[in-house]
Amino acid sequence: MIELLQHPDSFPFAVALTLVAALLIIELVTLFLGQTLSGMVDNLLPDFELGDVDLDADVDGEVSVDTGPTTSFSPVSSFLTWLRFDQVPALVILIVLTTVYGLLGLAIQSLTQKYYGAPIDPLIASVFALFAALPVSKPALELLARLLPRDETEAVSSSSFIGERAQLVHGAARYGVAAQARLRDEYGQAHYVMVEPVDEDEAFPAGSTVLLLSRDGARFRAKLVTSKK
Repeated sequence: MIELLQHPDSFPFAVALTLVAALLIIELVTLFLGQTLSGMVDNLLPDFELGDVDLDADVDGEVSVDTGPTTSFSPVSSFLTWLRFDQVPALVILIVLTTVYGLLGLAIQSLTQKYYGAPIDPLIASVFALFAALPVSKPALELLARLLPRDETEAVSSSSFIGERAQLVHGAARYGVAAQARLRDEYGQAHYVMVEPVDEDEAFPAGSTVLLLSRDGARFRAKLVTSKK
């Protein structure tokens, strides 16, 4: 395996697996620093559900909400939904796809070397591995979608979370940088959502409680809840 990784014709696949290892290390480091890499990646990717939300809210939790969510479909959003982007963190999807791509590429080069005496051109192997990685990764992503915490279930829409309180569980949040928060619905089911302040000059420290005011794609805008004395 080491010799295969070091072979020039396996270079793109060795790079892919090295990237996976680097992403895992960075995720662990950023987790200790209070802001996960997966959260930052989710902020950079396209939103799926867009809608106009009229609200009148304060930090005491009194909210009047009129929502009219609409879903925007496009080839890109449909493809990402097929990959379970709405249920699995984007970084996890990237790691799964990259890992499968790297392993398939190494397998292709190993088999061609075994049966034909030499690996095929890495560009050709990369094309085969890339297209094969999508259907091969799909069952793993579907399994992760069932195992990982989700921000909504079949019984509860995430749109109903507006007006609810959530507690930050991973890192701090500021305007433009979301953090993961946990809330419970009326059935006691825990949900995990990405939140960020609605005001540019506000920040949420780790462990704080926030009030969800509106939804902006995959993220929720919120206000910090302050206890009355």
